[in-house]
Amino acid sequence: MSTLFTKPRIVTIAALAFVAGVFFASSMDWTPLVRAQSRATRGAVTSDAPSSPIDQQNSFVWIAEHVTPAVVAIDAQHDGRATASRPPRARQGVPPGFEQFFQEDPQSRDTEQSGSGFIVSKDGYVLTNNHVVDGADRVKVILTDRREFKATVVGRDPQTDIAVLKIDGSNLPTVVLGDDAKARVGEWAVAIGNPLGLDFTVTA
Repeated sequence: MSTLFTKPRIVTIAALAFVAGVFFASSMDWTPLVRAQSRATRGAVTSDAPSSPIDQQNSFVWIAEHVTPAVVAIDAQHDGRATASRPPRARQGVPPGFEQFFQEDPQSRDTEQSGSGFIVSKDGYVLTNNHVVDGADRVKVILTDRREFKATVVGRDPQTDIAVLKIDGSNLPTVVLGDDAKARVGEWAVAIGNPLGLDFTVTA
């Protein structure tokens, strides 16, 4: 029994069906829709691709401009408490006969320590590092506009090295705390601060 559909005939029918489908799609004006879907698909695939260096640089500039006003400098002062009645004490590890050259001065001088912080509420709550204000007798907060505020330490956590300060202010610039649960390994990080009194710096 001979078949009616030989291989050449099947190929011819398939080709005619394809051509007919193209003409049908053109008559129904579906071609622009197909092209749009194709572009959308390509866009979805490349949406997570890294942006150009210029775009990344502009992103850092935007972050710096919007966050820096809420970044503050911390000035912590420690009063010397040593008394002259205490005799000089030789430092450990000094070779015998050289103790007099390495004795500690009983008249301890006042010390000053600086650090960075940022305002998290418009009424003046500031986050900083605990080691900056630990044991400080006076703490001063300096804003980017050079305003200075006397600060009070309202909370400290040595384990996480976090301290909370309070300054008397209103309508202060603030930063918004992010959600660390949404952070991904490999994301960019931008550090803005006031290290060692060198004015405000931005590091990526």
